[in-house]
Amino acid sequence: MNKFAINQRIVKYIEKTEPSYVEFAKKHGIASQNVTLWKSNKSNVSTGIIFRTLELDKKLNPRWLLFGDGEMFESDKQLHKAMEDINLQITTEGARDHLTLIKELKKENDSLKQELLLLYRRVNNK
Repeated sequence: MNKFAINQRIVKYIEKTEPSYVEFAKKHGIASQNVTLWKSNKSNVSTGIIFRTLELDKKLNPRWLLFGDGEMFESDKQLHKAMEDINLQITTEGARDHLTLIKELKKENDSLKQELLLLYRRVNNK
């Protein structure tokens, strides 16, 4: 996936819905230069801006914005389904990350227990 694809889509969205980059920037509390950087692919759109944009425009299709799937705007029913799908995907990815971290910590904990046992035996000559 093109790492700047979201940049291109958010700029397309801004150009379609806002009178100027400045207006979009004001709504999101950022400098308008950020939009110029996104347009030229010199910076990535932050997750915060993506979620704020989706929060402000309930008709914007999150699957289109994030993945390029479907149309820019959706009906309420389609939008609700898309948001559920994305929340599930984010939750699943987060759970996978947490599970991986837990496994790594458990492995490290087991290793430390073995090390501690060896040290205990040395100290007590067992």
